[in-house]
Amino acid sequence: MYVPQQAEILLDKSPLDSGIYLIGYSAVAAFAAAIVNVASSRGRIPFVYTLLVGCVVHTVGMGLLSTITTSHGFHATDIVYQAIAGAGMGVIMGVLVLSTPYIVEDRDLGNSFPFYVTSYIG
Repeated sequence: MYVPQQAEILLDKSPLDSGIYLIGYSAVAAFAAAIVNVASSRGRIPFVYTLLVGCVVHTVGMGLLSTITTSHGFHATDIVYQAIAGAGMGVIMGVLVLSTPYIVEDRDLGNSFPFYVTSYIG
Protein backbone atom coordinates (compact mmCIF):
# COMPACT_ATOMS: atom_id res chain seq x y z
CA MET A 1 0.00 0.00 0.00
CA TYR A 2 2.96 2.30 0.50
CA VAL A 3 3.95 2.55 -3.16
CA PRO A 4 0.54 3.59 -4.57
CA GLN A 5 -0.03 5.98 -1.68
CA GLN A 6 3.37 7.53 -2.28
CA ALA A 7 2.59 7.97 -5.95
CA GLU A 8 -0.82 9.52 -5.31
CA ILE A 9 -0.04 11.76 -2.36
CA LEU A 10 3.57 12.81 -2.86
CA LEU A 11 3.89 12.71 -6.64
CA ASP A 12 0.31 13.80 -7.51
CA LYS A 13 -0.32 10.78 -9.76
CA SER A 14 -3.75 9.47 -10.65
CA PRO A 15 -4.97 6.17 -9.15
CA LEU A 16 -4.36 4.49 -12.52
CA ASP A 17 -0.78 5.76 -12.70
CA SER A 18 -0.12 4.71 -9.12
CA GLY A 19 -1.40 1.22 -9.96
CA ILE A 20 0.99 1.03 -12.88
CA TYR A 21 3.86 1.41 -10.43
CA LEU A 22 2.84 -1.94 -8.92
CA ILE A 23 3.25 -3.90 -12.14
CA GLY A 24 6.81 -4.83 -11.19
CA TYR A 25 5.58 -6.34 -7.94
CA SER A 26 2.53 -8.12 -9.35
CA ALA A 27 4.11 -9.52 -12.51
CA VAL A 28 7.14 -10.92 -10.71
CA ALA A 29 4.92 -12.39 -7.97
CA ALA A 30 2.84 -14.29 -10.53
CA PHE A 31 5.93 -15.49 -12.39
CA ALA A 32 7.65 -16.62 -9.16
CA ALA A 33 4.52 -18.50 -8.06
CA ALA A 34 4.43 -20.36 -11.38
CA ILE A 35 8.12 -21.23 -11.18
CA VAL A 36 7.95 -22.46 -7.60
CA ASN A 37 4.85 -24.54 -8.37
CA VAL A 38 6.63 -26.28 -11.21
CA ALA A 39 9.79 -26.81 -9.16
CA SER A 40 7.98 -28.01 -6.04
CA SER A 41 5.44 -30.22 -7.79
CA ARG A 42 8.10 -32.78 -8.45
CA GLY A 43 8.57 -33.12 -4.68
CA ARG A 44 12.35 -32.93 -4.67
CA ILE A 45 12.53 -29.83 -2.47
CA PRO A 46 10.59 -29.88 0.81
CA PHE A 47 8.12 -27.01 0.84
CA VAL A 48 9.30 -25.82 4.25
CA TYR A 49 12.69 -24.83 2.84
CA THR A 50 11.11 -23.09 -0.14
CA LEU A 51 8.74 -21.26 2.20
CA LEU A 52 11.68 -20.13 4.33
CA VAL A 53 13.52 -18.81 1.27
CA GLY A 54 10.38 -16.98 0.15
CA CYS A 55 9.95 -15.37 3.57
CA VAL A 56 13.56 -14.20 3.63
CA VAL A 57 13.39 -12.79 0.09
CA HIS A 58 10.10 -11.02 0.80
CA THR A 59 11.41 -9.56 4.06
CA VAL A 60 14.52 -8.26 2.32
CA GLY A 61 12.40 -6.79 -0.47
CA MET A 62 10.05 -5.05 1.95
CA GLY A 63 13.02 -3.70 3.86
CA LEU A 64 14.43 -2.33 0.64
CA LEU A 65 11.05 -0.85 -0.29
CA SER A 66 11.07 1.06 2.99
CA THR A 67 14.19 2.90 1.82
CA ILE A 68 12.48 4.44 -1.22
CA THR A 69 12.96 8.19 -1.19
CA THR A 70 9.91 10.38 -1.18
CA SER A 71 11.11 12.93 -3.69
CA HIS A 72 12.08 13.04 -7.36
CA GLY A 73 9.69 10.30 -8.49
CA PHE A 74 10.48 6.64 -8.90
CA HIS A 75 13.84 5.26 -9.92
CA ALA A 76 14.96 1.99 -11.48
CA THR A 77 16.11 0.75 -8.08
CA ASP A 78 12.55 1.14 -6.79
CA ILE A 79 11.32 -1.23 -9.47
CA VAL A 80 14.07 -3.71 -8.58
CA TYR A 81 13.03 -3.52 -4.92
CA GLN A 82 9.44 -4.20 -5.93
CA ALA A 83 10.58 -7.16 -8.02
CA ILE A 84 12.51 -8.62 -5.08
CA ALA A 85 9.52 -8.25 -2.75
CA GLY A 86 7.21 -9.63 -5.44
CA ALA A 87 9.43 -12.66 -5.98
CA GLY A 88 9.31 -13.41 -2.28
CA MET A 89 5.55 -13.07 -2.15
CA GLY A 90 5.12 -15.23 -5.24
CA VAL A 91 7.24 -17.99 -3.74
CA ILE A 92 5.32 -17.83 -0.47
CA MET A 93 1.90 -17.96 -2.13
CA GLY A 94 2.93 -20.67 -4.58
CA VAL A 95 4.31 -22.88 -1.83
CA LEU A 96 1.33 -22.41 0.47
CA VAL A 97 -1.09 -23.40 -2.29
CA LEU A 98 0.82 -26.61 -2.94
CA SER A 99 1.44 -27.46 0.71
CA THR A 100 -2.22 -27.57 1.77
CA PRO A 101 -2.89 -31.19 0.68
CA TYR A 102 0.20 -32.33 2.60
CA ILE A 103 -0.68 -30.55 5.83
CA VAL A 104 -4.46 -31.04 6.06
CA GLU A 105 -6.00 -34.44 6.67
CA ASP A 106 -7.90 -36.01 3.78
CA ARG A 107 -11.24 -35.75 5.55
CA ASP A 108 -10.81 -31.96 5.86
CA LEU A 109 -9.99 -31.31 2.21
CA GLY A 110 -12.66 -29.73 0.03
CA ASN A 111 -12.46 -32.40 -2.68
CA SER A 112 -13.49 -35.19 -0.28
CA PHE A 113 -16.90 -33.63 0.41
CA PRO A 114 -18.92 -35.64 -2.16
CA PHE A 115 -17.64 -38.88 -0.64
CA TYR A 116 -19.09 -38.01 2.74
CA VAL A 117 -22.38 -36.83 1.25
CA THR A 118 -22.85 -40.09 -0.67
CA SER A 119 -21.93 -42.15 2.38
CA TYR A 120 -24.65 -40.44 4.43
CA ILE A 121 -27.28 -40.77 1.72
CA GLY A 122 -26.61 -44.33 0.75
